[in-house]
Amino acid sequence: MITSIWQDPATKIFYFKNKISSDFKQQKRFFNLIFENTEIDKVQKILLKYRIKNYIDIDFEWKDIYGKRLINTTLDINYNLFKKITDELEKNNVYVYGKNIMNIFNEPISGKPEDKKIWFLDIEVNNEDVKNYSGKINSITYYDSYKKKYIFFLCIIKN
Repeated sequence: MITSIWQDPATKIFYFKNKISSDFKQQKRFFNLIFENTEIDKVQKILLKYRIKNYIDIDFEWKDIYGKRLINTTLDINYNLFKKITDELEKNNVYVYGKNIMNIFNEPISGKPEDKKIWFLDIEVNNEDVKNYSGKINSITYYDSYKKKYIFFLCIIKN
């Protein structure tokens, strides 16, 4: 059971924990490329341009809600390459269905609040007027629901 998820914003790699106190593990993720079956020649040409020859899975039995036949291709590639491919497909007038869908986790994610580590943040600034905010932070406090502790940081500005 997965209890914690974190994504590295730079690499888009997901990490997960099976327990709150366990270490993060890197999750292998696959991207789904879903397109109309009439566009298969264009898609194949673009995938070959990026040297994509191996697929994790290809499902020819998909349909949209109107019954239009779709192909769901699961690719083992990084996010940046997936983005390049989907951008190029769209430039070539190939509509990509659900381009943000990923097969991320192969086990269920816990929905129990006691399995979660929730932080409540409070950031204090020197001015309540948002239009005249100086950008200076006075303090940051967060409450950790797992440890049942408050953590306080005081920001001292040196002139």
